[in-house]
Order: sequence, then structure tokens, then C-alpha cells
Amino acid sequence: MLDKEKLVKRSQVKRAKFEILGEAGEDTQENENIYDDSDFYHHLLRELISSRTSITEEENLNEMRRRWLELKNLKTSTSAQKNVDRRASKGRKLRYVVHEKLVNFMFPITNYTTTTELTRQSLLKHLFE
Repeated sequence: MLDKEKLVKRSQVKRAKFEILGEAGEDTQENENIYDDSDFYHHLLRELISSRTSITEEENLNEMRRRWLELKNLKTSTSAQKNVDRRASKGRKLRYVVHEKLVNFMFPITNYTTTTELTRQSLLKHLFE
């Protein structure tokens, strides 16, 4: 894959039967507007397969056992029961947060002494008219 010119020429070969829009009925095999990387893809695929099969069966089995044990340990550790109060659901237990005492809070003071007998009578009179 060191010869770049050769690789580019191999990717510009017309391998399927199709027509290129905008060009006359020329039936040339090489065209610079075509890009077909199937050779490169097959080469990479062969390398991947050869690298995967180069591992011996015993190493592969050991690796599978190790992964299986890791998954089993992970599953048992996550499936352990959590410390949860089961009676607290469905409204059986009140959940609340205690607030600190309010600072500088004062209830409104109503002045009840300003209400006289005359104002009370006029209020009642207007209500029932």
C-alpha cells in the first residue's frame, strides 16, 4: 500500500454496470469520478479476521471464562438487597423535612380595640338590608 498512484487507479475502476449522469455513452473502465473502495475494505476485513483467528483456542477459552466471572460478580454485587424501608411506600409513612426556626418573624397584630359597638351595628345593618 505504499504506491499511492496505483491505489488511486484501483479505486477508480468501474466494476458494476451503471451509467454516469452527464457523460456520453462512453463505456470506459477507469473514470476519475468513480470511487470504489471494495478492495481496500476486503483487505482490511482479511486483516481483521486473521488477527482474530491467530489467538489460540486455549487463550480464547481463558478470556471467555474471565469475562464470564467478571459479569457474574458484577451481577451478584448489584442484585444485593438495598437497605430500604419497605413500609414507607404507598403513603404509609409521612416524609417531612424539619425547617429551622424563622428569624425575625412576627405575626400581624390586629387592632381589635378600634371596632366599636356603633361600627358593629352598622355592619350588621348593611349586611341584612
